[in-house]
Amino acid sequence: MILHQKALTVEQKMCMTSIIESLQYAGDKNISSNIILGLDEFHGNNSAIDDVRQLFQKFDIAFQIIFFPASLKGQICTYWKLMANQAVSAGSDFFVMLGDDVKIVDIDWIPAVMRDFDRMHKELQLPADLFGFGCIALSDLQATGFPTFPILHKIHLKLLGELFSPLFVNQDADPFLFQLYRRWGAARFSSAKVVNTRGGVQLLEDKTYTVPRYERVHIDWKHELLGAAVDRVSHSLAALLPAAPIQRWITVDVIVPTFRVNLTILDSICRLSTSRRADVAFILVVDNPAADAAAVRALERRGNVRVRVNPRNLGAPAARN
Repeated sequence: MILHQKALTVEQKMCMTSIIESLQYAGDKNISSNIILGLDEFHGNNSAIDDVRQLFQKFDIAFQIIFFPASLKGQICTYWKLMANQAVSAGSDFFVMLGDDVKIVDIDWIPAVMRDFDRMHKELQLPADLFGFGCIALSDLQATGFPTFPILHKIHLKLLGELFSPLFVNQDADPFLFQLYRRWGAARFSSAKVVNTRGGVQLLEDKTYTVPRYERVHIDWKHELLGAAVDRVSHSLAALLPAAPIQRWITVDVIVPTFRVNLTILDSICRLSTSRRADVAFILVVDNPAADAAAVRALERRGNVRVRVNPRNLGAPAARN
């Protein structure tokens, strides 16, 4: 978990309490957890440390703290890599990074994710040595259909050699990881729900837009960077399983610009059947700012649908582009 504030706000305490209670629930199901807290030292978190200790002592849960120097301000992806490596070194099989602004909706999210990995492993008919291969993302109610919180197994570090490229600063690493495993049909959304109460996927025109706590830095990851990662994982899989290599899947993104916003037609499009070993996603571009975007966004619950709403009517060619 990442903490940013000098002292925890009421909302942050509620979010962290929801996380801690879910860890207790998992413990009752014989699933042990390692909690690593990353504190952005730039903000001088003395009060936050006291608040956190009181919370964890109240629930009798052990945790570790990693302090990040001011020189790493805003480099969330570096925090993520350091904490993931620490978690695996401490014996964790799976890991996920949550912020101090994440509220757990489904208290049983950890057992649910374990079931998701088990189901995916069986569906893909993977060998026992590859249990945990792939990416399961929590369902973020603030950004339905976007893999804000990807959960990975330690085998990912073995296959790729690192969590992700050091070129990532504070954006894009989550969809990168999800898209990486789409190439093997091993990227799924869990039914377990959370809410990212601040930040996350936001557009300036969103009514709920909040100013980010740091400058967002995006990189071009969809071409050479993603391709190199796919090649590296492919080579690692071939070396690990030379007798029975895992077949790659075809990934297809279908772009659907719409002005009339006929929900019956859009729903039918998103339900089109696909070939085996093909991962198909749909991007619905609503080219009518007066349309009922909320009704269209309900389709995002399918997990393979994303909705974009243009601020003005651009026409089909521009909307597709």
